[in-house]
Amino acid sequence: FAFVCVSFASKATYDTIQSAIFHTYRILLYRPMLTRPYQSDIEGQLPWSTHLIHCVTSATATIAIFDLFARTYSIKYCALSISYSLYIAASIFLLQVQALPTDMQAVKRLDYCLHMLHRVAVFNPSKRRRSPSCTVN
Repeated sequence: FAFVCVSFASKATYDTIQSAIFHTYRILLYRPMLTRPYQSDIEGQLPWSTHLIHCVTSATATIAIFDLFARTYSIKYCALSISYSLYIAASIFLLQVQALPTDMQAVKRLDYCLHMLHRVAVFNPSKRRRSPSCTVN
C-alpha cells in the first residue's frame, strides 16, 4: 500500500511539473512576438493580442499550478523547473504592469510571483540569485 501511495505522489508531481513546463514553453514561444511592431489587419485587431492572451493565460495557469504544488508538497520541496516556470510567468505580469500600471490584477499576480520566488530562495539557497564575482568598469 505504501508503494502505491509513493507511486501516485510521484506521478502527481511529475504531471504537475510537466504542466508547468508546458505553460513555460508556451510563454517562451509567444513572448518575443509581443514586442514586435505590427500593422493592424483588416478588422482592426492587432495580431499580438492573441499572443498576449496566450501568454497571460499560461502565466495565470502557471501560478495556479505553482500554488497547488506549494500547498500540496510545501514550498521547501519546490523543484527548480517549477520555480523557473513561476519566474517566466512573472515576466509576463511585469510586461502587463509596465504597459498598464493601473491594472491591479496584474500587479497582484506579479506581487504573488515575486513573494513566492523569494520564499523559494529562502528554503533553497542554491536557487538564490548569485551576485557577480567580478565587476565590469
